Amino acid sequence: MNKKIIFRADGNSHIGLGHIVRSLALAEHLSANFYCIFAIIQPTPELTVKIKSVCNEIISLPDSIGEQEDSNIFIQVANISNDDIIIVDGYSFNESYQKTLKNTGALLVFIDDLHKGFQYSDIIINASAQVKASDYITGNKNIELCLGYDYALLRPDFLVFSSIERVINKINNLFICLGGADPNNLTIKILRAAQKSKRFKEIHIVIGTSYVFENILNGFLNENTFIHKNLSAPKLIEVLKNCDLVVCSSSGIMTECFALGKGVISGYFADNQFEIYEYAVLHNLIVGIGNLQKVSETYLTEVLDSIKIETINNQISLQKKLIDGKSLRRIERIIFKKYFIKKAIVKKTKLTDIELYFEWTNDIEVRKNSINQEKILFINHEQWFISKIKDPETYMYVILLDDVPFGQVRFEHIENYYVINYSIAPAARGRGIGAQFLQLAISKLKEELNDECIILFGQVKPENIASKNIFIKLGFEETINNKIINFTLLK
Repeated sequence: MNKKIIFRADGNSHIGLGHIVRSLALAEHLSANFYCIFAIIQPTPELTVKIKSVCNEIISLPDSIGEQEDSNIFIQVANISNDDIIIVDGYSFNESYQKTLKNTGALLVFIDDLHKGFQYSDIIINASAQVKASDYITGNKNIELCLGYDYALLRPDFLVFSSIERVINKINNLFICLGGADPNNLTIKILRAAQKSKRFKEIHIVIGTSYVFENILNGFLNENTFIHKNLSAPKLIEVLKNCDLVVCSSSGIMTECFALGKGVISGYFADNQFEIYEYAVLHNLIVGIGNLQKVSETYLTEVLDSIKIETINNQISLQKKLIDGKSLRRIERIIFKKYFIKKAIVKKTKLTDIELYFEWTNDIEVRKNSINQEKILFINHEQWFISKIKDPETYMYVILLDDVPFGQVRFEHIENYYVINYSIAPAARGRGIGAQFLQLAISKLKEELNDECIILFGQVKPENIASKNIFIKLGFEETINNKIINFTLLK
């Protein structure tokens, strides 16, 4: 499905690159199924290359414009309509900005840190484990809140390592990263403290193209200090794997270190980092050093000298419990589910759908999960299909999304029940829409019957866990009869 998703985020040497890095992490994952566009205010040539390596298109917006003008230009240049999905990440995208975007009718996703102001978004992503649903003020009763490390916006390359156990037995090499821009040049202070320690055989420093203090930094280099600039995720991982201890800000880089399993010394320098820092300290995920702008070099050196291997291994064991590698997949399923609820339609099955039904009914998964597992011959299917189309006690529907058939639902009126039979098209499976898919058909049946109180009945094989969970989510009562699970709902 090449549905359009438009990202909106900014980054430079003054505000850092965190919003862009995590937006691109999500875009990289979504690009397999969506057409990704990235809108940004006047990106540097280096940022342009980075964004184009992930997204299908980049839109450069003008600088020095007001909030309202920015949103209007964004809508106009990106040609946003109610068919689109918008993902915004940044502090300037406040309630007024969100409201303007929502007025287009598009599905709106907000990547947030600060939970401030009224929210107009359909989905909010905030990976801070401290934040709660009650922290958000919204008039949208159907808003989806994706909160905590289960929704961490990590680059896919890092998520691969989340299930790999790790134990260290030495502390030789140090890694330092304060983000791609480090606008306060905290890197220098941490490097000087590390060099005074004399504990490390190698010190590796990572900076981005927006770091403007490189000439000053070069003055502190020696034979065991190395600078790495503008690294791709795989190259960054290689550097990190060679290091035993990390000093970083409480931001995306810290969570990526959790995925790898690293000893972490961390602090904060921006408002959006404090909640992340506080949680990490309280749960022994890091050694906390507080406000990075205020901490002294002497204290930093003492912390570097005193940290023990046992402390690091304890950190790693706790970190590994937080990151399960499925966060981006969860986010994609929620975005897709929201879009499906918003745009899917139900149409009555027609005689022209006969071949589509034949294809679905002989799908390997459908046959495996059917009570009758025999392959269906077309001549038999044709007779059956025509008889069901003509039967006044049978109600057949096709669910479509953007004119693409996503599956079928059939209700047969037998005695007091409406017996359910459904199948979801192969391309639509595994996307978390099963309950919404069936609910759409149930609502259509009630509308056609003009009856809100009907008894629904379905049968599922015990091994068909996905279908079983769909009925349970919709409130069906479960009973077991002769190794078949029966589901009944008075609704």
